[in-house]
Amino acid sequence: MTARQAMRHLIARTGYTVVPGAYDTLTARLVEQAGFAAVYLTGGGYSRANGYPDMGLLTLSENVRFIGLTVEAVGIPVIADADTGYGNALNVIRTVREYEKAGVAAFHLEDQVSPKKCGHYDGKEVISTDEMVGKIKAAVDTRQDSDLVIIARSDARAIEGLDAAIDRVNAYLEAGADVGSRRAPMSDLSRRRRMSRNCASSGVGCAGRRWSMSSKAARRRCCRRTNWRPWASGSASTRRRPIAPRSAPRSAC
Repeated sequence: MTARQAMRHLIARTGYTVVPGAYDTLTARLVEQAGFAAVYLTGGGYSRANGYPDMGLLTLSENVRFIGLTVEAVGIPVIADADTGYGNALNVIRTVREYEKAGVAAFHLEDQVSPKKCGHYDGKEVISTDEMVGKIKAAVDTRQDSDLVIIARSDARAIEGLDAAIDRVNAYLEAGADVGSRRAPMSDLSRRRRMSRNCASSGVGCAGRRWSMSSKAARRRCCRRTNWRPWASGSASTRRRPIAPRSAPRSAC
């Protein structure tokens, strides 16, 4: 069974498959030695490990070299981060050819404007659904091995809302993507946390009142209005009586 066939098997089977992210070849080897069935090469991790922010600064050739070295070093399926495909649909054709030659079992394409940002950064922009559909179709038409898995990722959740992001992912799946991914989902608790942080940083309470940044009592009033309790407050009563479960850890960028 090839690595790509093994990847297909992991997707088709019932249950979850935990795929840790790796930021270089050594950490990918550690993932394999720890017994995981696959490894995800995070573009954000690789960028930061090389001293760059995750803002699309590394080139296709730089990433392909890193990916190829890692594929040779491990025996488990490798999922690679292809960012936006490094440009438009024409660039996607070149990207798929290079990633396929590097030996990846799967890769993801995202619908951000190029150059992109980490999916958890503020200020992201996304291309139109039609343009992303064209990029997915280009990727599907270009791959030579039908077992190569194409993952379509949408970063539109924070920009256009949840329903729009779901509609986008469904359109990408209809265009031929094998797997859909909605980036940076927010639970109700996450929204309350962000609201409270925004209130605290701006000094404006939920009712429009302004307070001093040092006023803990005012920040507590804001938290009560939003029915939110800070997890990191150090309060034993807060830890004993959480109002909602913790949100899931963020995956690699």
